[in-house]
Amino acid sequence: NATELEYQKNQTERNVIQLTIAYPNALKKEVNVYPHQKVGFQRLVEVWNKGRRGFLLADDMGLGKTLQALMLMTWVREKMNAGLIKSKPMLVVAPVALLKNWHDEYGRFFDTTIFGEPLELHGTNLKLYKHINKLNLSLISKESLVMTTYETLRDYQLSFGRLEWSVIVLDEAQKIKPPSAMMTNATKAMKYDFGLCMTGTPVENSWVDLWSIVDFALPGKLGCVKDFNRKYQVPLSNKSADIFKLGQELKSEVDPYILRRLKEDNLKGLPEKHIYHCPV
Repeated sequence: NATELEYQKNQTERNVIQLTIAYPNALKKEVNVYPHQKVGFQRLVEVWNKGRRGFLLADDMGLGKTLQALMLMTWVREKMNAGLIKSKPMLVVAPVALLKNWHDEYGRFFDTTIFGEPLELHGTNLKLYKHINKLNLSLISKESLVMTTYETLRDYQLSFGRLEWSVIVLDEAQKIKPPSAMMTNATKAMKYDFGLCMTGTPVENSWVDLWSIVDFALPGKLGCVKDFNRKYQVPLSNKSADIFKLGQELKSEVDPYILRRLKEDNLKGLPEKHIYHCPV
């Protein structure tokens, strides 16, 4: 979708009756889910139920995006186990430094029999699956939870692309903000039912950052990047441009598909912030 709109898919056929929104049974009973996390989980299930292709969870860092994503994934897995949804593996793509956090939160907050041990495909682990210049992923079951890095997905795009994924989560989704980068193209080439993008900084350098992320979650929703630039980015260089109006127009287009909460909004349920000064 760079120079022209080549692929558009905002909805996914799921062939299921409207499913109830209740915490997944795999969530440990002692876990304290904050109110904003409950709202986030419910929103994710709602858009999933509506058949949406994806969503952008843009909460500020520290508000528990990983927990909300894992709640959705375990909820979907339980529906698969009940025979309500076709069983497929799920994929988490994240910077290598964050994969341990994903692994830890999964074990800390959930009954791990829901997926079993996550399969981490990166670094030295690749040796177990590598065959010449490809990965042999035939051993990945439909019940697997796979975790990998953006670089690994880029380097083994054809191997990952052979599988049909149920949910793909992109953590720190700003990694795919350059529309023409190999990493971006490899990620968008995957076959998936639902794409969840997670980032606390959906816009860093320009509004094109947001276009690229949304184009994974909802392919074609904002048109091709060439038309998007002409409509939103180019006018910003015009001193007479109504930037507020442009921003509101873009916001209205993405609002139904994005959830953004900030720490300073004093969300109910968050622990009080304490600042400690260390003596010099």
